Order: sequence, then structure tokens, then C-alpha cells
Amino acid sequence: MTDTLPHDAYMDEVAHQLAAYGIEPGACWTETPDGEQLDAVFRDWPAGIVAEEHWPHGVYLGWDQRNGWLLIEDGGSRNTWPLSENSGTYSRPRQIAADTHARLTHGMDGYTPGPICATGPLWDDRIAAAAVAAWEQAG
Repeated sequence: MTDTLPHDAYMDEVAHQLAAYGIEPGACWTETPDGEQLDAVFRDWPAGIVAEEHWPHGVYLGWDQRNGWLLIEDGGSRNTWPLSENSGTYSRPRQIAADTHARLTHGMDGYTPGPICATGPLWDDRIAAAAVAAWEQAG
């Protein structure tokens, strides 16, 4: 990812936290397909992470500024599920990583880590939200 879109720094930190949780995606990118919606995609998980009994068609993690974080079925009907009640649109990247790990390995009805306590430097969600809002206003 490059720092050309307002959500790039946020998504870079999410990618970093996913790697820290042992689920570094093989591919991730940010884009604005229509110039109005900002998207991010994280996919191609390490072998053995995605529980096939829960995700027989595969799954990827997506984000946009309107719908927030979603798990999206890779094949089949492309069903979508909100990542977690703890993973809001601009949640801490560590929370996103913890919830993604839980959902990939345990499915949507399995283990949920709950809110992640802050350790180390805090992520200020207002920075990403303000950057996206400014981008939307300029568009």
C-alpha cells in the first residue's frame, strides 16, 4: 500500500497487526473504485488459518468508510458478515487483527476475543476518520 489515499496509514497498521497475530495476508490493497468510496482488501491468508468447515469457499477481509469491516465469502454467493461488534469502522488495528483471527479460525459463531485492552502505543481513530472526512468533502 502506498500513502496516496486517506485510509492508507490506517490500513498499513492493520496489515502490520494482522502479521503480528500470525495471519499476514498474502495480498492487501487500498483503492477508490468510483472516486467516492474508499476500499481496502486483505486476502490470501497463511495455510492452516482459515477453518474450511466455516469458510468452504474462502474468505477475505474488506473495509469501506460506509460499511466498516466485513468478512466476505470469496466464492459461492459472496455473503458478507460484520467482523465483530468490537470492530467499528475506525477501531484500533489490534482489535481488527484479534477479531479477524478469531473469525478465520472459529467462524462467525465461535470464539470472540472481546474488546482488546490497549498495550503499547495507542491508535488514534480520529486521525483516520478526519482524513477520510476531509477526502469526502474535497471530492
